[in-house]
This record gives sequence, structure tokens and C-alpha cells, in this order.
Amino acid sequence: METSAVPVKKKRLGEILIEAGLINETQLEKALIRQQTEKKRLGRTLVDMNILTDLDICQALSTQLQIAVVDYSILENIDRGVLELIPRDVAFKNLVLPLSVKERKITIVISDPLNLGAIQDVEFITTKEVDILLAPESKLLELIEAAYGTDVTAEMMMKNLISSDEIEVVPEASGDELDESRLVASTDAPPVVRLVSLLMSDGVNSRASDIHLEPKESHTVVRYRIDGEMRNIMTIPGNMHQSVISRIKVMANMDISERRKPLDGGTKIKVGGRVIDLRLSTLPSLYGERMVMRILDPDRAFVPLNSLGLNPTELDLFNALISYPQGMVLITGPTGSGKTTLLYAAIDTLKTEEVNLITLEDPIEYRLPGISQVQVNEKVGLTFASGLRSILRQDPDIVMVGEIRDLETSEIAFRASQTGHLVLATLHTNDAVATVTRLYDLKLPHYLIGSSVLGIVAQRLVRRICDHCQVEDNPDLTKVHALNMPVIETFYKGEGCEKCNFSGYHGRVGIYEVVPFDAELKEMVGRGAGEAELTNALRKKKIKRMIDYAWEKLQAGVTTLDEILAKIPWAPSSGAMDDPQETRMIQEKSGSASVPSVPFVLVVDSDPESGNEIVKTMRSKKFDCGIATNGREGLKAVYQKRPDLVFLSSRLQDMSGFDMLEVLRKKLETSKIPVIVLSNSSSFEDQKRAYELGAHEYLVKPVDPELLLKEGAAALGILEGQVMNSGIL
Repeated sequence: METSAVPVKKKRLGEILIEAGLINETQLEKALIRQQTEKKRLGRTLVDMNILTDLDICQALSTQLQIAVVDYSILENIDRGVLELIPRDVAFKNLVLPLSVKERKITIVISDPLNLGAIQDVEFITTKEVDILLAPESKLLELIEAAYGTDVTAEMMMKNLISSDEIEVVPEASGDELDESRLVASTDAPPVVRLVSLLMSDGVNSRASDIHLEPKESHTVVRYRIDGEMRNIMTIPGNMHQSVISRIKVMANMDISERRKPLDGGTKIKVGGRVIDLRLSTLPSLYGERMVMRILDPDRAFVPLNSLGLNPTELDLFNALISYPQGMVLITGPTGSGKTTLLYAAIDTLKTEEVNLITLEDPIEYRLPGISQVQVNEKVGLTFASGLRSILRQDPDIVMVGEIRDLETSEIAFRASQTGHLVLATLHTNDAVATVTRLYDLKLPHYLIGSSVLGIVAQRLVRRICDHCQVEDNPDLTKVHALNMPVIETFYKGEGCEKCNFSGYHGRVGIYEVVPFDAELKEMVGRGAGEAELTNALRKKKIKRMIDYAWEKLQAGVTTLDEILAKIPWAPSSGAMDDPQETRMIQEKSGSASVPSVPFVLVVDSDPESGNEIVKTMRSKKFDCGIATNGREGLKAVYQKRPDLVFLSSRLQDMSGFDMLEVLRKKLETSKIPVIVLSNSSSFEDQKRAYELGAHEYLVKPVDPELLLKEGAAALGILEGQVMNSGIL
């Protein structure tokens, strides 16, 4: 094996790449400027700018420095003793992989031979001289993951999973043509890569808006936000966390060596024929980097204005507001309340060939055809304030400002609304009246607010009842009396079905409060009227509150009483962001933090005698048990009660046990629940099918109670003696 020592002659990477003819002086100068701004290595910067690939850089370094590129075949059987010389964290931090040791020399694989700090770290830790071989950065990361064993854990993680969709990374530069070399769902790809691919495709197919990776002391929790609600999906062993995070960073061309500060990035993936935008954000936490992936699906990006949930009266009022040639229209609500969706729908209504419409956003969530969209970039000085100044020099007719955050931005936006521009903007406030107080807090002159604002739209999103399982409900009406709202004779809820993942809800609908500013309201705001005075004025004008419109949705069977009480503010607002949704979520989190001491076992069997016998056996050893008599009830119980173990009969009334097992294994959320199949058949074909679908065990009825307990304990990871001898868990 030919290796090369660390080069004595110091060369800069830029010089090497110019000598190799891969870049020119102009490209290098631009890359160096961007490197200083983003604080990344030059090679990573050139890759981010789509000037070079990491393979281009690797080959240039190999040629110019005469360092061999590693032969990947020799990496298949690295001695474990060699790996122990360099700790796993050091290997990932410095992107080095130890290959072999001979006397006083150690051979390592590295992507950046000019990174003398990494080489010195290896020399110091191993007390040996270093010889180096090269590998591209993305390939080296996979090699390190494979060598240090995360793939073994990943293989175990994916043992029972059935993947239905592959994903591909779509290069930002092309948008349409896919780079086949970056296929990340191939069955030949490393298991960590396939796990990340499956996580993303499952999130998209589950209609998640965000995927959260939250490191804990010994594991990582994966959660989805679906229809505005957080939902625990699975756990990943702690030793896999950094490999998963690094893989996602590689896909988004983010700096995998930086873990000490927050990072932002993005990429495109293709899932089931659809191109999906991912916006990535990392945050250092106690146990590692926390990551959130925002899923931006263009298929769901645009919703016509008349399909957002505005009733005819609200829709007419809003259309009237945005039809003015100049003035300010404010859209308000907490994060995730649908403000951007409403703005995009309004822009689609307003855009014509005769109108110059420009948006200023952070970030640009969806690309809108026929619109000039500007991305805020504070790193290069493009803030909301500076961007808005520049936009006003572009002769706009209509301007959309993603968010008013400070006095400078608000002054520019409000003065623009008085000089012949229609300005649409968002604020984070609780309701329409609180928006005025927020503008006061920004120190805007009262006369400027009163003379500029055309109207305010406050909004929330509530979950829709699933159309496929809607049934009448009998909710607790104790809290309803305090609202002093009209009586509703019939309430509805979703019973839970496969279409809605047994949540009872599918999708969300907007609840709005549209307040047009007439001469009286403008005068009141101009003299600095407070919230109480403004609220009384709105009541006298018979302007409906958000709770009034929500009540109409409740009466129409669109949503549930629980959703209204949890999401819609009905008490007079203090102006602070006291979002009932957040309060409820905090209560749910604190309530769900306690882990039950007794495992919950679900028995799914259409034979009452057989099912009850299993329940009796498990309860005799203090297991908590539930029973379902058909597949639909079983699926509902799995999604709603999250059992620790399922005993599943192969024969059910409405579907076979095999069909139910396949449904469970296709979802990450239920993929790791151990399932023991019980059958009257001892045929090899049935047993093979059960194991192929991910069954933990296959038992032939009638099953001896002791065997049932033994296999149940094994599936739960409980020592046999704890169940068989002591009689308690």
C-alpha cells in the first residue's frame, strides 16, 4: 500500500486548484469573500457555490501534492485495534479515519491534507508519525460511519421497516435533472444513509410539516409536527445521533465539523415523484445537536384564497382591503398560524402583468411564479430594513414584508404605505386589538399608524375533523358556559381511522378576525387609544371576534370543541403572546414525561375466548392489557394507546393479521413495536411471511401460558426470571 507523508512545502488550497485548472482567479476571489463571511473551509465554500465537487478537490490535491487516493477495498476489514487509537469523536471532528499501524507510523485517510491541526491532533493522540491517503469529504464521512459501527446499529433499527418510497437529492443548481451518484435510498447504500432517507420519506408521506431530532442522555427522540401537533414517532440509539445529523448535513452541504453553534441550511429531495424543499436548522444542546427539518411541499404551498376557511363576509372584507392602491394590511398571529399561506393567496390574487409586486422574506418558503422574491441575508447585511429600502427603489406597486420585527423596518414599511404603495406585512400578536398595542410598543408615531393601516387580520389554525370517520360527540360542556356563546345542539368529532392515522383529524382550517379600519378607528388609534377602548368600539360596531367565527365552524361540524378551546383566544388579550396551543402542548409534554412502570400489552384477536385467555395470562403477571376484536380496532388502539407489545392473531374479521402487521411496519411510528403473531397454522409459508413482515415471533395456537409469558418478556427485553419467578415486573 502506497502512502504519502505530510507535505513539507506549504501550499494554499486556492493555489493548488488554480494550478490544476479547476478554478480561475475571479472564482477564487469570490469564494474567499464568501468564506470570510460564512467562516467555512475554502473547499466546503467552493462546493456550496457549486463551482466544484468534493471529488474534484480530492483529485486535484492528489495530483498536485502527489498523495494517493485510498483504495476503498482495503477499508473492508480495518483492525478494531487501529480504530481504538483514535476516539470516535476525534475521528468525526477532524474527519480522519485510521487505517493501519506499522511500527512508529500510522496511516490515516483524510479529505483535507492541508488541515495541519487535524494531523497534529492525530500525532499527539497516537504518539506516532502520520502517513496520509485521500478520500472525498462525503465519501470519508460514510467510511468513518461504517468503521465505527453505526451502520450495525442502523441495520438493527431498520430490521422491521418496509420502505415504500425512495428519495433522491436534487441539486439546487439544476432543479430538474437528478444527480444519480447522490441516490440515497439504494439498497446498496450504507444503513445510516438509508435510515435518513426513510425518515424523510416517511415524514413527507405522513403530512408532517417538521421533523424534529432531539438528543437525550442515552437516545434521540424523533418527533413529527402533523396538523400543528407534535407526535412522538420513534427513538434512535444515542451512538447513532451524530452519524444521522452528519448525513443530513452532507445532503444539505452544511459544515459537518461545526457542532458548537447554530447552523442553517437547505436542500431539495425527490419523494414519490415530487420535489420537496427541506429547510434545516441545528441548535447545540446538552446532549448534542438538535435538528429541525422544515418540509416545504410545493403541492401544498398554494391554497386559493376562497379555500382557506374565510366565510363569505370575511372574504369580501379581505378582498376589499387588498384592493386599495396604497396603505398597510397587517396579518397577525403566532408562529405556524398560516400567515404566510394567507399572504401567498393574496399575492396570487393581486399579481398581474400591470403590477410590480416584490416580496421580502426570511426565509422564502415557496417559490412563486411571476413574482420577484427577495431573501433576507443578515450575514451580508441584507436585513429587512435595508432590503425594504432597496425594494422601494425598484418602483414597486405592492410590497410584501415577511415580518415587521423592529422600529426601523416598521417605519420604512409604514411610510412606504403612505407614498403610493400597498404593503402587506405580518406581526406576531394575539389578536387584532393587540396588534395596535404592539405597534405602540415599537414606538411608531400614533398618527402614522392611524393614517396608514387599512385593516388587520388576526388568525389561527384548527384541525379539521376527518371526513371519513366523523361521528356525533358528547363533550364536557362545563367550559362552554363561561364563553357565553350560542347553544349548539350537536357536536362532532373524528372517531379515528386509517385515513387520519387514527387521530380523528385530517388537515387544518383557518379561523380569522378581519377588522377594517374606518374613520372612527383611525382617529382612535391616531390619538393612542388603549386596548379596552378599542375592544369596546369593535363590539359596538358588531365586528365579529375570532371566537365568533370559530363557533360557526364548530356548529358546521368542521372542527371540535376541544380544538376551539385549545387554539382560539376568547378572553380580552393583554397583547402578550400567550398562545393557548403552546400552553396545552407544555401541559401534554409535562404529562407525558412520566414513563409508565408497567408495560402495556395489546391483544388483537377476533376469537373472544382465545383473546381473553391471553389477557388473563398476561394480567396474572401484572402486565397492563387491552383487547381489540378486529384489525380496525387493533390499529386504532396501537396509534392511540402506543402498546409496548402486540399479540396479533393471523385471523381477524375485517383483515388478516398479516395485513395489519404490514400496515404497522410501513410507518416509522409503529415500526419498532414488537409483534408476536398467533396462528392456527404451522405452515412454513405462513411463518416465513410473518417474519418477512417483521414479526418478533410466530406461535402456533393453542399456546402454553408459560411459553406465552416467556416470549412476551423476551420481546419486551425483560429478563425471564423477573416474570416467571417473582410474579411481578
